[in-house]
Formats: sequence, C-alpha cells, structure tokens
Amino acid sequence: MIKKYIIPFLILPIGVLLGSCEDFFLKDIDVDDLPPYEKIMVVQGFISPQQDSIKIALKFTLPTWGLRNQPLSEEDQLALRSAVVTLKDEERSVSIPYVEAQGVYAISQEEFPLQEGTRYELTVERETQRLTASCEIPKSNNTLVISLSEREKENDPQYGYEPQYLRLTWEDTKDQVNYYNAYAYKNEYYTYYDELGNETQQAYQQRLTYSEGYTSDYLSDGRWLEVEVNYYGYGEGEIKGVLYSVDEHYYEYHQSVYNYTGDNPFAEPQNIYTNVEGDGTGIFCAYSYDSTAIPTIEVEGVEN
Repeated sequence: MIKKYIIPFLILPIGVLLGSCEDFFLKDIDVDDLPPYEKIMVVQGFISPQQDSIKIALKFTLPTWGLRNQPLSEEDQLALRSAVVTLKDEERSVSIPYVEAQGVYAISQEEFPLQEGTRYELTVERETQRLTASCEIPKSNNTLVISLSEREKENDPQYGYEPQYLRLTWEDTKDQVNYYNAYAYKNEYYTYYDELGNETQQAYQQRLTYSEGYTSDYLSDGRWLEVEVNYYGYGEGEIKGVLYSVDEHYYEYHQSVYNYTGDNPFAEPQNIYTNVEGDGTGIFCAYSYDSTAIPTIEVEGVEN
C-alpha cells in the first residue's frame, strides 16, 4: 500500500521547487531599487577631406536597465552644448563651435581643410572631464571599377526574372595595411502622372550591397579585391559604386557594431570598439573615397 503514495509525494516537492524558481527569476524590480547609473560622455566623429564640413557629436551613454528613452534633462543638454572641442594637426589648431540647428559641433572645411595622409588629434573638455582621440586620414590611391560578374544568371524566385551580377573591383596598395568599405547603390528615376495629367519625375535610391562590405588586404597585399552585387535592370538612372579607404579605427568600430547582438540573451557579449581615451568613450576615425557611376541602360555593355 505504501508504494501507491511514493510518486505523488515525489511530484509535490518538484512542483513546489519549479514554482519557486519561476518566482525567483521573474521577480519584478522597481526602477528606484536599481543600482545608481553614472552617465558617461560619448564622442563620435567620422572625418574625410571629401566632406564639406567636420562634424563631432557628443552624447551620453544609455543605461542597461530602467527607462532608456527618457529625454535629456536641461542640465544634460547644456553639458553637451558647452564643451570645448578642439581639432589640430602638427601645424594648425581650430576650436569647433556647437551648431544648434544641427545638434553637433561643426565647422566648414573652408575654414579648416583636411588632408589625406595627415594625423589629427581631437580634444573634448568640459569642466573636469577631458577626452582625447587621434586618427590619420588614409590616402585614396585606388580606382574603383564596375564590371559584369562571370556568375551564371539564374531566375530569381522572388521576382521571376534574372538579376544582373556586377563586380566592384580595385587594386590594393602594396606594402602597407589597408582597410576598405565598398558598396553600390542605384539611382533610378520614374515618370508618373498626377490626377491632372501633369508629368512628374521622382528619384529613388536603392542600395545594391546588402551585406557589410568592410574588408582588409590581409593575405591579399597588392592584389585585386572585389565585392559582388546583384542588379535588376528596370528604371532609368545610374549605378554608383563607392570605395572607402578607411583607417583601422573606422574598420574595427564598424565590425564591432555589425557583430553586436543587442538584447539577445543567448549571444556572447560584444564590446563596441573605442579609441577615445580619458573621461569617456566613443570613436574618432577617418576615411577618404573614390566613386564611379554608369547609366543603368549601359550595364549590358560593360566589359570585364
């Protein structure tokens, strides 16, 4: 008779244990009971001699827990607008003012032109805080070429017709470490008519490179490098390829952002790359670029 009660008595404590575990892991915590959060200043700047201006953004880090979308207090907004931002090279130095309309520190390159192959140092100071970072603008010695890919055409099941495969190729600069970002997009122009019969032309931009085109010349020094894209031939316009020659900081930062898994609880944590030293974090890096474009109607005539 005793055996009849063994299983029920075993199940009961297991059920109580599982219920206790659920209560333990799913316990609600009031925001006021969370550990105190210390805001850290973040600086972000991507400089290039091909851009019209130099822009440096200042922000604060977001908390891991609690209310992340709260607007900045007036005190925090004032702190981000009242910093002293300085950019210098070996011979020149300039103080970059805060531009209210853009929400960043900005200055025209007519006032402080940037040059390829030159190293720049950024300094951000606010009260007792001081952040520094430096980078060198890489030289853009590479010419980007758009050509037809040798891949065989296949019907795309999604669209029902054949895509055209294109290659973005360039020759790597020998005897130095190089980092690149290559991508392409299509500018198309469509003509439509409104209710009154008036003809209107509308521009549309479609990115052709869906994966991140960041690469280096590791094990490929001095060779031809390439990125392949697919293109569907409809609409008048042009295909434009862009090749960024980027510094190591630009490459490492974007690689870490690309690999960042966000709130995925099963993913291995990924730290976002920073080259900022001092009382904060962030990124300050440089790039230069070359671009080329061809009309979409001439894609069939592009030579390998």
